[in-house]
Amino acid sequence: MVIERLSAVLFDVGGVTAAVPLSSVREVLPLPHLSRPPGSPAPFAGFLDRAGAALPAVRLAMLFGLADRAPEIDPLDAHLLVVGHEALTVAFLVDRVLDVVTAGPVTATPVAPDATLNGCVEMEVALRGGLVPLVSADRLLTASERERLASLTRLEAERAARWADA
Repeated sequence: MVIERLSAVLFDVGGVTAAVPLSSVREVLPLPHLSRPPGSPAPFAGFLDRAGAALPAVRLAMLFGLADRAPEIDPLDAHLLVVGHEALTVAFLVDRVLDVVTAGPVTATPVAPDATLNGCVEMEVALRGGLVPLVSADRLLTASERERLASLTRLEAERAARWADA
C-alpha cells in the first residue's frame, strides 16, 4: 500500500520510534509541572493546568508496555502530545518528539487490529530508512481508560472549584 502524502509527528517512547498523524495532534508541549493526586493509576502522569482547566496526561510508555525500557523522564527532553478525543482531550507523555514530517509517497503495511492493544497501531510506514508504527490517537486508550480519565478530570475540576470558592 502507498500513501501519497503523510504528515506525522515522530516521537520516541521507551526506545521505540513511532508516529501519529499530524491531523490528530492539537499541540506539542515541553513537559511542564504536572500535579498527580495520590492513589492515581500508574499510567496516569498527572494534570496540566491549561488556563484553569485540568488536562490529563498519560505515560505512553506504560500503555505500550515499555515502562521497563523507558529511560527516566528528562524534563528537558520530554514532551506532551496533546490529542483530542470525542469527549476528552488528553496529553500523552513521550520521551521526546523527534520531528514533524511530511513525506510521500510512503510505503505502508497495514497492521491487523488484533495485533496491538485496542488496534492502536494502524500501519507501519517507511520513514527515515526504517519501518515506523503509525498509531491512531483515537485508539491509544480503551473506552474504560477514557472513562477513568474523564472521571479523574471531573474530580480534579471539583477540587479546583472548591479552592476557587474559598
